[in-house]
Amino acid sequence: MPLGSGPLGAAEAEPGGPVILSVSGKIRGAGPVDFDARALEALGTREIRTRTQWLTAPADWSGVPLDKVLASVGAAGDSLRLRALNDYSVTVPMADVVRFGPILASRLNGKGLSVRDRGPLILIYPFDHFPELNAQVYHDRAVWQLREIVVE
Repeated sequence: MPLGSGPLGAAEAEPGGPVILSVSGKIRGAGPVDFDARALEALGTREIRTRTQWLTAPADWSGVPLDKVLASVGAAGDSLRLRALNDYSVTVPMADVVRFGPILASRLNGKGLSVRDRGPLILIYPFDHFPELNAQVYHDRAVWQLREIVVE
C-alpha cells in the first residue's frame, strides 16, 4: 500500500544542491527521486534522544522521519533495501517504519553530519524507547553514510 498518494511535492523537484539520497523501486512515477539536504529538510524534521551502538551516552539526533520520505515518493513496498556509500546494504521491513518511526538523521547534538562523522545521513531508531531495539538485527539496520533506498 502506498505511503503517499497526494499531489507531487518537493521530492519531485530537481535538487539544487548535491544529491545526498536517492529513492527508487516501487514508488510513484518512473523514479529514482533524488534529494538534496534542503529538499529532505523541507519534508519536516524530528528529534530522537537515544543511545546507539557507537555512542554510550544519550545523544540528540535530528532529521527527517523515514515515513515522510517514503510518503513523499509514494512508496508501495513491503521492505526497503538501504545502501551506504561503501555499498553496505541491509533490508529493513516496512513494519519497522510504521512501528518504530526511525529518522534519517542529518544532525547529532545540533551539528550537521559529514561523511567523516558517519553522515550525511544515518538511519536512527529510538533505541532507548523500545527495549526490543537493543538487538543486533536493529543495530545492523542503523545504516550510516546512507545514500540510497530501494523500495521492494
